[in-house]
Amino acid sequence: MDILGGGASSRLFKEVRENRGLVYGISARAIYDRDCGFNFVSFSTRNKNLDEVLNIVQEEINLMAKNGISDYELESSKNQERASVYSVFDSPASLLNVRMQAEYYGTSSIEEDIEILNGLTKDDVMFCVENIIKGLNDSQLIVTCRGE
Repeated sequence: MDILGGGASSRLFKEVRENRGLVYGISARAIYDRDCGFNFVSFSTRNKNLDEVLNIVQEEINLMAKNGISDYELESSKNQERASVYSVFDSPASLLNVRMQAEYYGTSSIEEDIEILNGLTKDDVMFCVENIIKGLNDSQLIVTCRGE
């Protein structure tokens, strides 16, 4: 999700914020629990821009599915994720939180996470993108609005 909407270098940020000026910020995230999960895109925009932003989000997802990702995007995303993983060592509380989550969810250690991350390929990313596309086709889009 970092490549799609994980910061100022992401596709959504570049297209929707920098190129078109329709939002202040935009992000895409994946949230997973033991037996369920969801993907979401979050942004704030004027009501008159909502349809355009939603269309751009769908277009960017479709472009990623059709054209794939670049080597640069993959390496940049992996570097960003490594930095995020290593940041847990900044405080004992963060490290404890990660260890507790690993125990609760039965997931791997930080070291194993880095090993998996290092081995991640473009094909792995595209497998996830294809499943996101399938999920978009099989699920609802929920939009919450505030304002006029």
